[in-house]
Amino acid sequence: MKKILLLCILLLLSTPILTSCKNNYKNTSKNSTSSNKELNIETQKINDLDKTNVIDGLEITVNKPDKKEINGDKKGKILYTIHVKGKNISSASKGLGSIDFRLQTKDEKQHSVSTNYNILGQEIEPDQEIEGDLYFELDKKDTLDQLVYFLSDQKHIVWNLNVCGTIVRKKSDYCPTFFDLKVHKKHTTLYD
Repeated sequence: MKKILLLCILLLLSTPILTSCKNNYKNTSKNSTSSNKELNIETQKINDLDKTNVIDGLEITVNKPDKKEINGDKKGKILYTIHVKGKNISSASKGLGSIDFRLQTKDEKQHSVSTNYNILGQEIEPDQEIEGDLYFELDKKDTLDQLVYFLSDQKHIVWNLNVCGTIVRKKSDYCPTFFDLKVHKKHTTLYD
């Protein structure tokens, strides 16, 4: 008799706990669905390459990309190399790695770092720095637009790889990149 009474009391006490857990689970799934529909991504745009920017406790410097034609098996592809330097200026260790970066082309496709080359990435202790290169293999027809750093799912930092804002030019859809400036130096003067 005591066992049955004890079992009934235990059942009565555990029922509200189990019911509340079930209700919380339902509410959580509703919230996550609605948050997926309304995903707000904060994007910070940076137009200056070769200058240090402070981002989430890291001083990050992104250099202008270098361009090389790939020979051999991957003929018809271009290797873009972007040198990145990061210094931790916070009091906690921070991570910085190749996996956080994507190269976006004019057609708005994002390309991941090539795994065929050395990959940058490690935890940076306070007052320490790392530097290395990001390697991207793209088709010759692709035109660079931006380097995107995924700080989190909701925050992206974007470096503009386009120099349209710095050159006064005739009205046209063509926008020269850094590589065009290297090749066509005489055309970088101001137009009427």
